[in-house]
Amino acid sequence: MARALVEPPTDAARYPFAQPIRVRFAETDAMGVVHHASYIPWLEETRVALLAHGGHDYAEVHAGGLDLAVVDVVARYRRPVRFGEPVVVHAGVADASRSLIQIAYLVEAGSD
Repeated sequence: MARALVEPPTDAARYPFAQPIRVRFAETDAMGVVHHASYIPWLEETRVALLAHGGHDYAEVHAGGLDLAVVDVVARYRRPVRFGEPVVVHAGVADASRSLIQIAYLVEAGSD
């Protein structure tokens, strides 16, 4: 089992960036609950937006010869998210070195 290298804060105010997400019907199962795999694209969308917010367009970063490979994802699911609920993914760089960037996320559901 993978172990988180950082402990993401559970307080949304501690994150410098927030990305609203529209929960699509295709991301849910037969009970209308967001499927666990659907969260990963939300994190990717937020990561790309976070980079852009910091002045680093991902396409330009990639064209410059730098690739950002995801090597680990750890998630704790605290409650189900359902189709139609508003969702905001909060993100911030938790740690960075020459070869590793750790991004902490908080998915906040049900808040407008």
